This record gives sequence, structure tokens and C-alpha cells, in this order.
Amino acid sequence: MRNIYVDANIYLLFYCQKEGKFNTLLETLIELKEKIFISKQIVYEVERNKLKKFSDSFEEYIKRANEIGKVDIPTHFDSSSESDLDQWNQGRAELYNKIKGSNKKLEKIRNDLYIKIHNGEDEVSVKLKKIFDLAKDAEPVILEKARLRRERGNPPGKRTDTLGDQISWEQFLDSITSEKVDEVWMITKDSDYFIKDHENKIYINSLLKKDVEKLDVKKIKINDDISKAIKEYSNTYPITNKPTESELEEFIKVEEKLNQNFILTGGTASTSGYTIPTIMNFDFFSRLTGYCYNCKTNRVLIMKENKSHQYASPYIYCSVCGSLVQSHGF
Repeated sequence: MRNIYVDANIYLLFYCQKEGKFNTLLETLIELKEKIFISKQIVYEVERNKLKKFSDSFEEYIKRANEIGKVDIPTHFDSSSESDLDQWNQGRAELYNKIKGSNKKLEKIRNDLYIKIHNGEDEVSVKLKKIFDLAKDAEPVILEKARLRRERGNPPGKRTDTLGDQISWEQFLDSITSEKVDEVWMITKDSDYFIKDHENKIYINSLLKKDVEKLDVKKIKINDDISKAIKEYSNTYPITNKPTESELEEFIKVEEKLNQNFILTGGTASTSGYTIPTIMNFDFFSRLTGYCYNCKTNRVLIMKENKSHQYASPYIYCSVCGSLVQSHGF
């Protein structure tokens, strides 16, 4: 029974996640592969984006590794070759040369990994293949339903986009029917599928909820955090290969931080290895949920256009305290 819907953006986390042990969650997904719904469309999306995810993430490491630059302090106050200042300069030069050599090695590691990921020979791709090999392509009738869903402007996906999420969703609904699924678990970071309230509680999109409920599904659970989803799932069903409770709690904290910047509203850009929204050229106020550092909790935020220049990032304010949360960085 395939009743777990894992979106492509979740699989892509394994190509950019900064918490090293996070990849232990891959073993959990492999154990659950017979329960995970997987479509060719989801596989295509991962394949299209995995190299960019990895590249953007690793470039952050390269950038940080290069932060220690060359420093040579003038010694005109004490020109003696044995002065503390001269010795410091010599030691710093040696350190800089070692770091420079180390960074060259890091760039080679990056290039080698890039080739491995491109060829599907890296550990993440090899493990995901065990799940992706079970993917099914869409039948013509499913494609027609997906087109109709897009034409009507119904989620998931956008009316102006090419067919994508609509195909996977229609396939999932078909799978629910054929396998007589009465319980659905969903893991996605795409806000086409859900909405959050002012307390950051997540709800499946109302229309998608109706899609599922009319197929006699009794329970729907949705999460934008794979660590939390696995923790909750394992409380109901036994899982052998999963991180320890303490590791899961640590992963949950990492993902909560990630989710503060992961509000999908259309096109996406990437920074520091994570995906954040690209929001430009709008003439309206938009409400979203995010973290206010002044209130020290999640709040409903208000987004207002920044007209300083054409591609300026929006201003984002906390709706409770009014403090500016975001004025740049997109």
C-alpha cells in the first residue's frame, strides 16, 4: 500500500543539507520504499535540480574556506627580522599558503563529487535509485486530468507553469483508489499543498483535502519536515532503520530553521544551499508565516513591495510587533 507522498523538494534536501548525519534518513526512506508513492515526474524533478542543489550548497563551503585571506602587517615600527611582528607575518604567510593549498584540494573534491552526482554514482543518488526504480509513468488519462487541473487553476502547481505537480497528484489519487488506501501521509515543502496558521500549525490545502476525502481516506497527515514526519510515523508504525530520538530532534531543529526561509511562492532561487522564494514585481500586500527575531517566535508576517529598484527584495514586517524581519537577501 503506497500511502506516503514524498515530494521532490524533500529528496533534493539530501543534495544540499548541511547536517552531515541527516543522510541517515535515506535509510529510513529505503525501508519505507514499498509504502512511498513515487512518480516519474518526481524523479524527473530531482534529476533536473540535484546538480544545482549540490553546487549551490558546496559553493557556500568554498566561500567560507576562502574567508581567511592574506594579511601582511607593515613592520616599519620594528624592522628587526626577529621581531614579534615579523614572526607573526611569517607565520601568517605560512598559514595562508597551507589554507590556499587546502582550498585547492577542496575544489578538486567538489569537482569530483559533481561528476559523480552527474553520473548518478554518488551515495545519495545510488540510495535514491532504490526508491526511484519503482516510479511509474503517467497514463494518457492521468495526463488529461492533470491538464484539466492546471487549466482550472487548481493546486498543486501553477496555471502558468508546465505540467508537473499536477501529474504526480493525479497519479497519487489514482493510486489511492486502486490500492484502497484509507490513510495518507504527505511530506512536502511546497506551499501549494498546505497552509500554516499564526501558530505555525500546518493544514493540507482545502481543495486537496477534498480530493483525498472523496476517495474514502479517513486520515490525512501532512508535514513540511521529513524528520518530524518520520518521528510521527514511527510512533504509529515500527521502523527499523531510523535515526535515534536525539538525532531526530536535532534534525527537526535544523529543518525548522530551514523552513523559516522556505516559503514557495512561484520561482525559486538558492542561497547557502537552501531554496528560498523569488518574489518580485508585485503591487500588493501578501501575508505569510515566518520567524520574528524580536518576538522570538513564529508570527504572521506582512510583505510589502520595495520600490527602490526593479529587482529589489520585498520588505517583510512582523504583524505583531511591527519590526522589520527581511529587507534584503532574496
